[in-house]
Amino acid sequence: MANISLRLSLIKGFILILALVSQIAIAQQKKKKSAVTPSGNAIEISTLELRLTIYDYFRGFARKVTEAADSIMYFSDDFRIDNQALFWKMNTIPVA
Repeated sequence: MANISLRLSLIKGFILILALVSQIAIAQQKKKKSAVTPSGNAIEISTLELRLTIYDYFRGFARKVTEAADSIMYFSDDFRIDNQALFWKMNTIPVA
């Protein structure tokens, strides 16, 4: 049981570091881009605002994938299955 909690702690730490690095990189991009909404109005949105909006949209999906991957890793005794579940979990947002 301690092994599983250690694994989860390491995974959470890795994800937090990855999120921090990505947010720093995103924050450096401050250019506003204009776009046209479906109603035909022009809006301006920065790359950071767009990425954060997209991230918020996929957060629910990512939560479901994370829960499923954690469950798979918890009940699996095969390290190859654990690795695939972890890979699936780590790439949820970028792939979506």
